[in-house]
Amino acid sequence: EVVRGIPLPPIKGSFFRLAGGKGFQRPFELATLRLRNMTEVLSHWNTYVPNGAYLTQRGGTFLFDSQGKLLYQYRDCGLLGFAQNMSRPLSFLLD
Repeated sequence: EVVRGIPLPPIKGSFFRLAGGKGFQRPFELATLRLRNMTEVLSHWNTYVPNGAYLTQRGGTFLFDSQGKLLYQYRDCGLLGFAQNMSRPLSFLLD
């Protein structure tokens, strides 16, 4: 397998074995895939983000029709909601 992703040169999959073994996903391999995804998004920014007004929505998926009417939304609380008590996230240690 060859990993291709601009701005990186093509990288053979076997190259990743040099970074810690085989049979699992190595950090360098994961970082390479993330860089590939980031390059894809930035290369097609206007396709993924047609209206910058929605950019501040984190951890969610929004689907709009051609008139801009919201058809579907999903807001992930897990990204920024990592504790039961967000004002005191370490309060569970006192219990």
